[in-house]
Amino acid sequence: MNKLKTIFLLIIFSGYFSATQAQQISHFEINISKDSIFTSKSISETYIVFFFLADDCPFDKVYQSRIENIVKKYPQYKYIYVGDSDKSPNKIPMTKMTQIRFGIVKTPSAILCKNTSTGLRILYKGAIDDNPQLNENVKNTYLENVLKNIPDSYIEKKTVGCKID
Repeated sequence: MNKLKTIFLLIIFSGYFSATQAQQISHFEINISKDSIFTSKSISETYIVFFFLADDCPFDKVYQSRIENIVKKYPQYKYIYVGDSDKSPNKIPMTKMTQIRFGIVKTPSAILCKNTSTGLRILYKGAIDDNPQLNENVKNTYLENVLKNIPDSYIEKKTVGCKID
């Protein structure tokens, strides 16, 4: 019986520690067009925020002004848009490999990464804030909170939005 208890406690604690530690993604390249490749090694900034967006998601349209405000308020970070919603030069296409690599299943989503010599360490993944509909009803600005105070361990907030196919 004690052996069973020990195994059970090990399973619980191993799940706890793996869930609270940051996820690491090795450096990668993505074809943007036949003449252009995005490589994560080309990012010189220490912290990078990825916004995952889709033109056909009505929630993403609501977040456009919120995202613009975050970018203006925190210019010290590198911002990269993943998907087809933004026409900026800091845009990479949403591919299955990008979704799998970052573990994104819904838009709009945000990821905060720390750039390391071996790749990107995910510190935050999930919702931008707690209200996917009305700006004036936002009570918790999840992404802004982590940008103000960079976490040591991994944080995830459930994203409400459109499922990525």
